[in-house]
Amino acid sequence: MNLKNSLLLLLINRKIKKYGEILSISMDNKNINFIIQLNIDSASFEQVVIQIFEYNLIQINNVCYIEFKDFSTSKLWMTHMLQDFVKLKKFEISKLLYNAIKIAM
Repeated sequence: MNLKNSLLLLLINRKIKKYGEILSISMDNKNINFIIQLNIDSASFEQVVIQIFEYNLIQINNVCYIEFKDFSTSKLWMTHMLQDFVKLKKFEISKLLYNAIKIAM
């Protein structure tokens, strides 16, 4: 894993630590998508793969947001849940994470 991916992994894991831990992250710069392997249950080590195909990084009044437009997961129920509760909603992120994603892409 390169330095940019390692930085993203660290920053995203800080943001989502109550939900689980990202084990690996890879990016396809040409198609601007992420593949994330997530451990959602430390007791059973259940892993989920999340593919983010399209997203927007947004700044409004110096506040940074990410908006997910297209994604899928290795668990159909989770894909449906994310489509209902995450798709096209803005989530505030730190300026550091915003810049790390910009640099990585």
